[in-house]
Amino acid sequence: AVEKTDDLFSSHIIEMDTLWNNGGIEIEGNIELGRIVNASLYYILSSQREDWTWSLSPGSLASNSYNGHTFWDCETWMYPPVLLLHSNLARSLLDYRFKLIDGSEIKARSYNNCLPDDRHIYNCFVWPPVASFWNSLPPATQNYYY
Repeated sequence: AVEKTDDLFSSHIIEMDTLWNNGGIEIEGNIELGRIVNASLYYILSSQREDWTWSLSPGSLASNSYNGHTFWDCETWMYPPVLLLHSNLARSLLDYRFKLIDGSEIKARSYNNCLPDDRHIYNCFVWPPVASFWNSLPPATQNYYY
């Protein structure tokens, strides 16, 4: 069933307000830095849902610079604050990577050991994986459980 536009917008406002008020970053003494940090956090949070196993693009929804592709920098740079502030969202980021590992290896081997950064684009790295993505996933997983 399709919700009325007003109802959908109202539920969106309530959900984003709840999300925003359950974990954020305050910076005292530097308003401009606070705006930048919170704008970045907003883009990260607005690009995730707990019930969707997807990763984050480096530009989030605010940019099409990477055509929506996901890279290892999610686990390196965006995952730590998400884990600290919203662990339920952090889990969906890890689930996304683990959901694709087997298929990524098969596809990489079919492309002469080119390792996919995500589900669409293939960059040639070494298999078995030693690229920076693979160096960031184990610590991200460990941090989730400890």
